[in-house]
Amino acid sequence: MVFSTRCRRVGEWWEKRVSEQWVFLHGWGSDASLWQPLCERLPGHHHFIELPGFGRASNELVALEVFLDQVSSQLPPRCVLVGWSLGGMLATQLAHRNPQKIQALITIASNAVFVARDDWPEAMAPATFAQFYRDFEADATATWTRFCALQALGDRKRKVVAQHLRQQTPPQPDQQAVWGQGLRWLEQLDNRGVLAELRIPQYHVFGAADALVPAAAADRLRGLLPSAAEVDVLPQTAHAPHLAEPEVIARKILNWLSPPLDKRRVARSFGEAAGTYDQYAHIQRRVAQDLREWCSASNKPVLDIGCGTGYMAELLAKTFADGELLLADLAQPMVQLAKQKLPAANGLVADAEALPLGEASLGGIVSSLAFQWCHDLRRVAREAYRVLQAGGELVFSTLGPDTLQELKKAWQNVDSYTHVNHFHAPDAVRKALEAAGFVQIQLQRYPLVAQYDALMPLLRELKGIGAHNINPGSRPGLTARRQLLQLEEAYERCRNADGKLPATYDVLLVRARKP
Repeated sequence: MVFSTRCRRVGEWWEKRVSEQWVFLHGWGSDASLWQPLCERLPGHHHFIELPGFGRASNELVALEVFLDQVSSQLPPRCVLVGWSLGGMLATQLAHRNPQKIQALITIASNAVFVARDDWPEAMAPATFAQFYRDFEADATATWTRFCALQALGDRKRKVVAQHLRQQTPPQPDQQAVWGQGLRWLEQLDNRGVLAELRIPQYHVFGAADALVPAAAADRLRGLLPSAAEVDVLPQTAHAPHLAEPEVIARKILNWLSPPLDKRRVARSFGEAAGTYDQYAHIQRRVAQDLREWCSASNKPVLDIGCGTGYMAELLAKTFADGELLLADLAQPMVQLAKQKLPAANGLVADAEALPLGEASLGGIVSSLAFQWCHDLRRVAREAYRVLQAGGELVFSTLGPDTLQELKKAWQNVDSYTHVNHFHAPDAVRKALEAAGFVQIQLQRYPLVAQYDALMPLLRELKGIGAHNINPGSRPGLTARRQLLQLEEAYERCRNADGKLPATYDVLLVRARKP
C-alpha cells in the first residue's frame, strides 16, 4: 500500500483557509494516476491510496483486514473518502470502521457486491467472474487489456476513457499473484449491511452504460441506503465516469457537499428579521459606508440590489434623487421597510440571479453584502451585465471565505453539519466578472473583527439580521443545549489578549464596468 499526498490550491481563497481533505482509492487494474482529471477540479488536499501490487505499492500479499487496518491508521481527520469500483467497496469498509474520521463517503461505479448473489442479482454473474479469473491466471496481460476495453464500452466518450486506461502499466510477472488477490477481494466483499448502517453522508455515482456494474444496482441500492444518502446515474456513461466526465463529476460532488442555497428559505429568514435588522446590523452599516466611497457618479437609474432596510440606499440618496433609485430585495418585508425610508423610490422583490428588468435598463448597480446569498455568482454577473447600459458600473461588497472562521472552527468540534455559509473566493469573484464581459475590475479585501464578551451576543446578532441556520447541510431542528455548551467551550479557545471573543468578517469591495 502507498499513501501519497498532494495539495492543490486554486487562487487566494485556498491559501487562506483550511482546505478540504480528500482521500482517493482507485479500482482494480489501475493506479492513483487515474484520479488526476477529477482532482484537477477539486480544490484541497488530495491523499492517494494505492492498492497492493498497483502503482508504486508493494507486490507483497496482504490480508484484507490487515490492509484496512493499515489505511485506517493513516486517514486524515474529517476527510472525504472517494472510491472507484473496488476502491469504492474498500472505501465503504473504511468509512464503517472510521466514522469519526470520515466527513462523507463517495463511490463511483461501485456495487454493494461485485459478484451476483441469489438475493442481489444486479451484479456480475458468478460464471462470468470465474471465467475472468481463469483467463487472468492464463494470460494476465491479455485479460487486463480486455478489462480496460470493458470499462470504456458503451461510454459516449469511449476514446477518451480508453486513452486514459491505456496509459496504465499492464501486470508484470511479479505482480500477478497480488493482482489476483485483488480479484478475490472483489468476489469476497459484501457491503450491503455496512451501507445500510452508515450514518455519515453518502453519495453513489453509477454509469447507465456500465458493462461491469449494472445500472440496475442503483435502484437496489436506493432501497438499501438511509433516506439521506444520494444515488446518481449518469446517462451514456460507463465504468469510469470520472475519466469520461471529470468536470461533471466534480461539479456534482461539490454541489452535493455544499448544495445551492434555498432562496425561499433565505427570503423567509431575512423577511422574519426585518424588524430587528437595524438593531444588530452594525457590521453591515460599516461595510455600506466603505462601499459608498467606491460609488462614483453614474447614469440613471441606479439599482440597489439586496437593499435590506434601506441603509445603503439612504447613503446613495445623497447623490441620487429618490426617483432615480430602484430598491430590490429577495425579502418583501425588507423592501417595504426600505420604501418607508425612501418613499419616492421604486421597489420590487427580485433575485440577483434573475432580475425582472430589461436589457440596458440601468445606469448603475450597487449591492452591499447580498451576493454571498447567491449560489451562482456567474449568473449574478451575467444578469448585472445584461441590465447595465454601456459604461455602467457594478459596485458591490460581499464576504470572503475567512468570514466567521472562529465560529466555523468551534462548530467543527461539535458536529459535522454546516453552520456557516460558504462564501465566494476573491479569485472566483474576479473570474465570474471577467467571464460576463466586465472590464476595469477592482477588488479590495480587508478584515473587520467584531469583539464580544460572550458567544450568545454573536449568535443573537446573526439571528437578528436573518443570517442564522439557512445554510445547506445545516442541522435540522433546534440546537440542543448540550451542543451550545460544547460550542461555547470550543469558542472560548479563541478569546484574545483583550479578553474578548473575536468574530472575523472577510470583506470584499468590488467595482467593475460594462464596456
